[in-house]
Amino acid sequence: MSSNLRLTIESFPLRGSHQQMELRSKINLTERSFVLARIAAQLRDPNALADAVFYRRHPEMHGRHIGKNEKTLAKEWLAILHDRIEPLLAAADGSSRLPTGYRDDHLDRAQLIARSPVPDMPAITTQQLVDKYRLTIAPEIPWPVLLAFIEFESGGNFSDATHGAARNNYTQPRYYELGLFQTPAGFYGTCSTANYKSCSIGPPGREAPGDPSEWVKICNLIGANPDKWENPVTQVRVGLTSIKRSADAIRAAYPDLFPTTGGDWYLRAAVLLPFARGGGFTRAFLGKYRTYLDKLPEHARWDFLHGKQVGEVVFDSSNVDEKMSLAAKLGYRP
Repeated sequence: MSSNLRLTIESFPLRGSHQQMELRSKINLTERSFVLARIAAQLRDPNALADAVFYRRHPEMHGRHIGKNEKTLAKEWLAILHDRIEPLLAAADGSSRLPTGYRDDHLDRAQLIARSPVPDMPAITTQQLVDKYRLTIAPEIPWPVLLAFIEFESGGNFSDATHGAARNNYTQPRYYELGLFQTPAGFYGTCSTANYKSCSIGPPGREAPGDPSEWVKICNLIGANPDKWENPVTQVRVGLTSIKRSADAIRAAYPDLFPTTGGDWYLRAAVLLPFARGGGFTRAFLGKYRTYLDKLPEHARWDFLHGKQVGEVVFDSSNVDEKMSLAAKLGYRP
């Protein structure tokens, strides 16, 4: 099985009551991230923000006004305004505490990651190392977006060799995701704990004959030793190249949807979505709704995809929205 197919299959959601509970939690988190990203972009009209959330929940309404007899929908809109929008606007204006349950730990951690010294390179910070190679490999991806990516994916840990998760007994996905940018690598066999040293095959993992992992392919491309997986320079070069190649592939497949690079739509749909949900997921939605997306201005395309389906799979933007919300707090502006 090819590495791309592994990513595609294992990116699609599972069914069941546990997954439904997780989905409801994600929806709430995603709405909050959705609103915070717009507030960070200086969109402060409470009614417009409530409309955005409401029609995101109800794409079947196609933006039409709530009818006089649709009292349940009217009540829902008011609840969004008072319970979701107004507290976040008040918090952003400094006139109240953040809503109960809202934590902004990601911002503090991201800022700490940026100024942390690189392992074995104490005079160089993570920001300095990443930005050095960003400017030559992927200058169209702003530093705040990459920093948000790093915080959510690796937490800034150059020694991270992710291998599945406790909830699936360290079985899915079957390959390592290495380092700062969590680049897909080789298979880890069986593991018993979250520490990669408990795995039967140590990082960078066992390669499938004739089907090299992304890690090995790019290491060979840039002339780096794939076995030196904890090397910070290798991790940054490989990680940025992987993200760039993935975005380039999406853009090449849909040139009409991505005539330029660097915009908010490009960053969400071409850069972050393929990593978060898989290339197959991204292509499925862009392919099915290509005609509709092409007719929309870029700033309206991401919101259009919310609630859309391909087969039984619903468009899931939670991972991307969380990263872009954090990027906005770190200084990114569309």
